[in-house]
This record gives sequence, C-alpha cells and structure tokens, in this order.
Amino acid sequence: TSTPTVTEDADDSGVDGDYTWYKWTDTSGTGSYNNSTTQDTEYLIVGGGGAGGGNYYGGGGGAGGYLAATGLSLTGGNAYTVTIGAGGAGVIGGIGTAGGDSILSGTGISTLTADGGGRGGAPNGQDGGDGGSGGGTGGWTGKTGGVATAGQGYAGGVTLVSAGGGGGGGASEIGKSGATTNDG
Repeated sequence: TSTPTVTEDADDSGVDGDYTWYKWTDTSGTGSYNNSTTQDTEYLIVGGGGAGGGNYYGGGGGAGGYLAATGLSLTGGNAYTVTIGAGGAGVIGGIGTAGGDSILSGTGISTLTADGGGRGGAPNGQDGGDGGSGGGTGGWTGKTGGVATAGQGYAGGVTLVSAGGGGGGGASEIGKSGATTNDG
C-alpha cells in the first residue's frame, strides 16, 4: 500500500477518521488540487449568495446554489481547478448583484457549477433575479421572485401589497411572500 501524494492550495484542511478534507474559501483567485492516485471523492460546492435590493421594500437576495454528492472519481496525476464565487454586492437604494458561481473543473470530469444566488428586486417593483436560489421581488404587487437552478436551491418570494419578497433558500425553502398590514 502506498500513501498518495496530494498537492493543493486549500485555505483549510484536516483529518476526520480515515478521511482528509480540504476547503477553499478565497474568492480572489482559483485554487488547485492534484492527487497522485485515483480516488473517489465526496464534495460540497456552494455558490456565493445574492445581494438584496436596497432600501425598504427591496427583495431579499437568494442563497447560493449547492451541489453535493459522493463517488466523484478524480484521476491520479490530473490537475483540478477550484473557483469560489463571491457574494453579491449590495447597493443603497438600488439593485444588488447576483452571487458568483463556484466551480470544480479538470480533465476527466464534467465541470461542476454551483450557481450564485439571484439578486433581490429593487424597491421600485422589480422581479427577483434568477440564480442558485432566486432573489425576492421588490415592493410592488404583480412581480415575480427569481427562479432557482433545478436541484440547487429554491425560488424567491413574491410581493403582496407593497413589501419586498424574501430570497429563496435561506431556510431551505421557497422565499416568503412580502406583506404589509395597516392597523390605522
């Protein structure tokens, strides 16, 4: 039995029983992973979260999409690239941006992409953005929450009356509808 040689630039790593784990979190560049032997790998890939719409009645940003599975065969000697998606940037009184995609790619595997979360709609009544989980709509009725990527997240909330809808995925469910009451 030989011990594999692993070359990687993960931001954190550790050992859990018989398994070694690696974690990349730096959004400013790409990471890398290379193992001297072919091994089955378990992975969790999470996209960056979307920013909400600015001011009151703005919609909530959607959570980053996620992919998780076991049994991914990474071939010994092949280099793999890890890209981490950043969270979306908020804008005061305007439209936030979508989160960035997180990606695992390399020779011999299909590229795995966890989509960034959708941006929340602006308070002037804008639909939520599509993404891993959709962003919530901004504060006017008749608008729609963002659509989620199939299998990665949840739809954004819609608007009832004049409040912004919640972003999808924050509680592992479709975003909540916005509503206001007036107790006069």
